[in-house]
Amino acid sequence: MTKSAALEYARQGVRINALVAGAFETPMLEDGMNRVSGGKPEGSAEMARRYSEMIAAGRIGRPQEAAEAALGLCSDAAS
Repeated sequence: MTKSAALEYARQGVRINALVAGAFETPMLEDGMNRVSGGKPEGSAEMARRYSEMIAAGRIGRPQEAAEAALGLCSDAAS
């Protein structure tokens, strides 16, 4: 949908982007891993390791990275 809208409105000067966020180090993700691992720190660490293996970058992102990407897309530099 994003690509279609971008192609449709590009000639009118409208820029369409999408920031598709995956896993980020947040209290919500940490809580979820703690619950699934039964609250055991070693279990949470193992879950994070396994989850990271499914991510192309091989690691869970930092919230600041998503914020920087969003700011970059909102700036004139993204034109």
